[in-house]
Amino acid sequence: MKLKVNRWAQSLKTHSRSLSLEKADNRKKLSLALMYLSNEHFHSILHLCNRGIPASGFALLRPQYEAYIRGLWINYCATDEQVNRVYADKGFKKNNFDMLSALESLNKFSDGRLTHLNSVVWDKSHDFSHGGSIQAKWHIDGESIGSMYTNKEVNGLLTVSSSMSLSNSLSIAELCENAKVSQKLVVSHKRIF
Repeated sequence: MKLKVNRWAQSLKTHSRSLSLEKADNRKKLSLALMYLSNEHFHSILHLCNRGIPASGFALLRPQYEAYIRGLWINYCATDEQVNRVYADKGFKKNNFDMLSALESLNKFSDGRLTHLNSVVWDKSHDFSHGGSIQAKWHIDGESIGSMYTNKEVNGLLTVSSSMSLSNSLSIAELCENAKVSQKLVVSHKRIF
């Protein structure tokens, strides 16, 4: 799995290089910055797993997800006042579930894929992001303390993270009005996985 995800990460970098902004307003800039951050988290998760320190990779899954959802929400749902508030470093007044609900009320996201992603990521990733019991138990093996993640668990993390990076990157390409890059990303992801 790591080999495939490494190939995908390289393909993602290659195809994303041609994306650019033309006359972007604060809404688009902020949305794209959050989506870019989501992809940085994907690359960091992969890097950490490649280095044999997946615990921190698991902790980054939730920030990857939140940056993706927030980027979508800023672009499609936030009012101008909410965009300006976030742009002025005054934070998000909406929580994840409110943003998710607003997004899924739109035809574009009404198929339930974001709710499904949320169900995969949210509960356990909260534990991983905040040093919870699951994270702690995955460091105990009898009398030994250390990183006890199985290949299955790490592969699951990489599968979710790379899939989210595809969805996120397609949204970036759409905001940059570049259907050619979208097509290349889809073809590349299908070829690799």
